[in-house]
Amino acid sequence: MIVATILIAGYYGFHNAGDDAVLHGIITSLRRYDPTVHCRVLSNQPRHTRALFRIPAYDRWNPWTIIRQLKKADMLVMGGGGLLQDVTSPRSILYYLGVVQMAKWLDKPVVFYAQGFGPVRRPLSKWLIRRTLNDIDLITVRDEGSRDDFLRTGVTRPPLLVTADPAMAIDTSLVDAEMGRAILERHRVPASRVAVVSVREWPTAKVPYKRIFAEGLKRLIEGGWHVVFLPMQHPKDLRPSREIARHLGPAATVIETPLTVFDILNVIKAADMVVGMRLHSLILAALLSVPAVAFSYDQKIERFSRRVGIPCAGSTQAADEETFIHTLLSCSEHLDEARAAMIPGTQQMQQLALESARRTIEILHSRGKA
Repeated sequence: MIVATILIAGYYGFHNAGDDAVLHGIITSLRRYDPTVHCRVLSNQPRHTRALFRIPAYDRWNPWTIIRQLKKADMLVMGGGGLLQDVTSPRSILYYLGVVQMAKWLDKPVVFYAQGFGPVRRPLSKWLIRRTLNDIDLITVRDEGSRDDFLRTGVTRPPLLVTADPAMAIDTSLVDAEMGRAILERHRVPASRVAVVSVREWPTAKVPYKRIFAEGLKRLIEGGWHVVFLPMQHPKDLRPSREIARHLGPAATVIETPLTVFDILNVIKAADMVVGMRLHSLILAALLSVPAVAFSYDQKIERFSRRVGIPCAGSTQAADEETFIHTLLSCSEHLDEARAAMIPGTQQMQQLALESARRTIEILHSRGKA
């Protein structure tokens, strides 16, 4: 039997729990369809990624390292999330498409795995995407909107399938609410109803979303809840968490220490509700059947919320205190109903998330790596 090696590239090693959840989902899904497959990953912090996932990890910034690992690999998987966007910088698209081009020069199959798309605004970015991705083997996307965006950009040659975010395929059997409760106790969170809150900075917001969060969370606290701010990207999410928590008094806790994605899964499992701006705070809540309320800074939040049945209480572009408070209190007062509403969409997305892995392994085996 020939053992195959897959090199995974993405936004890894940046202390972003959402991307770590994506990587965890990709690795476990691929091994479900081929337990012998060897996964390796390009990372910003190879030692950290290696220790966390117990797979070989290599410097994503060293071009000679990338080429060497591509030569050894049987396939390149561009792993999950919104890799193709030029809002923060055009360098992101140049980097990821550059890695793809190296793989194609070495005649390696390439799969874009459960991608989001955009926003992509620069004409040059769209041209590069069209030129590069029409020559790869498979694209799976995490929602229909991303599929439509790829098509509008002119990416039409490879198979293009709507699946779901890779984190939806995480095996939750080892997630432990008691361990999550222990983490909360270490941070002096009392044994009351807990609302886990995930917020992030968004400089282009058109509404005072931090004030809106503060007013809504005050109402939860008045109802006997304790609010726990859980930074999904450390330390970037600490500042907005602290800013909002300052208005809430002792019934709000900011988890200051960095947690691994496995710790975060346990904490969310121990929570009674999640209020999330970060996409993967909502994905993990749905996966663990924890009622949730979304607040959008990007269309990917709204797309996911609609698919899984999570109410969206506003966005950084359009929100008001009254709607936010009403949505928050409605969820907190009807937890069982909110949980039940998520189940059909979540189960469907769990199956779709596995489809990305199944098709990827099919392509790997079709190249003779069975």
